[in-house]
Order: sequence, then C-alpha cells, then structure tokens
Amino acid sequence: MPFNQLEREDPVAPGSIEEAKIGGLGLLMTKKLMDDIEYVREGIANVTIITKSWE
Repeated sequence: MPFNQLEREDPVAPGSIEEAKIGGLGLLMTKKLMDDIEYVREGIANVTIITKSWE
C-alpha cells in the first residue's frame, strides 16, 4: 500500500531528553540531520531516500 511518511505532520519535540517518550521521533531526527529526504514509489515498494553531503 502506498504510504508517504513525509506527508505526516511532524511531532512536537520534547523540551528535554527526560521528557522524551520512546518512539516516534526517528523521522523528525532524520529530517533535522539530513540535507534531503524524499519519498518515491517503486513498483509495490515504498522507498525513502535520505541524502547527506560531507563537504
């Protein structure tokens, strides 16, 4: 089933690590750390492409 996780609203980041709940922040962290992130549908597969430049 097609599913573009990038269309979901970003969760609210916790104020501190002590307030953070386990799970749910991985995509938010990826968006913050990577230079580019995109979704493509390849046949029956959902593919998320992440890019980081090391200049």
